[in-house]
Amino acid sequence: MRSVGLTDIGRVRAENQDALVADGPLLAVADGMGGHACGARAAKAAVDAVRHNVSADKRRPKSAINRAFIRANRAIREISADEGHERMGTTLTVASVQNGIVWIGHVGDSRAYLLRDGQLSQLTTDHSLVGELVRSGQLSPDKARSHPKRNVITRAVGTDQQIRPDIFSHTVRPGARLILCSDGLTGGVDDRQLAELASTKRPAQAVATKLVEAANRAGGTDNITVVIGDIETVEPPSRSRAALFVVAAIVLTALAVGGADYWLDNNYYLTIFQGQVGINRGLPAEPFGFKLGHFDRRTSIKIKDLPDYYVERLEQEMVVGDTDRLKEVLADLGDLAERAR
Repeated sequence: MRSVGLTDIGRVRAENQDALVADGPLLAVADGMGGHACGARAAKAAVDAVRHNVSADKRRPKSAINRAFIRANRAIREISADEGHERMGTTLTVASVQNGIVWIGHVGDSRAYLLRDGQLSQLTTDHSLVGELVRSGQLSPDKARSHPKRNVITRAVGTDQQIRPDIFSHTVRPGARLILCSDGLTGGVDDRQLAELASTKRPAQAVATKLVEAANRAGGTDNITVVIGDIETVEPPSRSRAALFVVAAIVLTALAVGGADYWLDNNYYLTIFQGQVGINRGLPAEPFGFKLGHFDRRTSIKIKDLPDYYVERLEQEMVVGDTDRLKEVLADLGDLAERAR
């Protein structure tokens, strides 16, 4: 996945208090608040936490994102307490793309969008006063962009002792485009304009420039930040038959000298069993007629609650590894199924 980012001070603000991450499959936008220098420091602390935690733990994206928010919240509160900045905080929107799934973490009124086949979808929910009014039907989206209370956010990183980020996943496919931005962009560019300017027919860098220019033409009343990630090819972990037979040959050799039976009994792969996720031990292969795997048990995770991407992998027999890895994968699948209910 390729990503680009662009931030601009706008036409009114004296300093830029936004920060961003555009590092391949890891994207983030933070919009700081709290007065001179404080907002910029809060935003920087937030994106630093994202880089240090999400980049370092790619096996458990949900846990890594949650940890990034917790540590960002703690860091900002420590700075605030040491220097007496009571209103120091930031929005933070994070996207981590892995194997056809984007994991989103979100607090505040920055946004994450998905553009696919010309259709723009807002993935995040604005934690703001006008966002609440729009959702309750008391305010239209058009009027929200010019509402006098549009900058009042109801949830931010660093303002409370406990942080409550929205964390969820979404299936993405090649050709889709992720767009993360601060409210300096959406305050001047509506969703219709955003979809037109961000067309996947245009290079991401050119789109970022056009979006910033459009927000400035609309007044540039706030800092403007946009990060774009293009989903190119999805390369899920797969097991080729040739690779499995190589492994199988090694295992058979090991069986000849003993000890491999223990390894097989502690290696797992997942399949579909009676409409639910089934757990198997060993390897899903039968080289030279020797069966190296067997069914162990059925889980409570229903196939109908899982994204198509994971269903396809389970249909092909999804090798996961040892017990610890099995627990992690089942936890992720359980979370996805729970969100679909």
